[in-house]
Amino acid sequence: GGDVYILQFIVNAGIKDKVLELIHKALDKSTTPTVRSRWTSICEVLDREIKKYADFVKEDGSILQVKEGVDILSQEALDYKNNPDSIWNKTVPMKVLRDYSTMEFYDKKANFECRMLFDGKVWYIGYSIEDDQIQETIIDTNGHLRIVREDGSRVDSYAETYIGGNVFNQSVYYGYISGFQPKAGGQFYENDGSPKNKKVDGLKDYYFVKTASEKEKRYYFHVQAVPLTALRVTESDFKPYGSFVYYTDRYDRAGWMGFGLWSKQNFQAFEIKKED
Repeated sequence: GGDVYILQFIVNAGIKDKVLELIHKALDKSTTPTVRSRWTSICEVLDREIKKYADFVKEDGSILQVKEGVDILSQEALDYKNNPDSIWNKTVPMKVLRDYSTMEFYDKKANFECRMLFDGKVWYIGYSIEDDQIQETIIDTNGHLRIVREDGSRVDSYAETYIGGNVFNQSVYYGYISGFQPKAGGQFYENDGSPKNKKVDGLKDYYFVKTASEKEKRYYFHVQAVPLTALRVTESDFKPYGSFVYYTDRYDRAGWMGFGLWSKQNFQAFEIKKED
């Protein structure tokens, strides 16, 4: 996609001005209607796309390493938006989500964010999104936690996390899919050339839903817990990296900074910061 061919090979490579200069020079020198029509199309597309990616908003990612015994997963901790003492509030949120086809920003009404924690053994990746229409939670006939909106519809929402344990060795990386959707629950994929479902001990999802009377306080939050053993690394060589894609039926699907699926070129290194 454009995130590779235009962002990486033209904008980040530092040649965007030269590319634009040359294609417009070719258009000016076109002598026949057919040739001029072809170069007009090329110029229109690249003028638009190069500007779009040149204005691209970047965002660094970090993981807060916490001390042993810190409360990460209780319902009080997971309700971080209403609990100022929650450890999740000490993390730096990642919020730049874009449609990876159009590069338009994700609907700001969703107030999407991703936050990350690490306790020395497990990497916790939490995703939250606001939805003022949610009313209640139920357990469906298959035992899955579902969210019901005021109109009776059920929230269809999930995250696809693409991660690895050592940024200097990307020969194998993983996809973790979970969310408020039965078919998305706890899938973990290994990719060493082609994705395949991988059974992993200790892999868990955690969920929190705020169904407050005040609509502006309603949101849901789900956490993917990934043990270092699933990434084949130890704490001493844990150098995390990755990207993610989020989807909800209300706001559609988008990738972090516009990144697409299984796109190795877009993986970002995450900095580990220790809690004060």
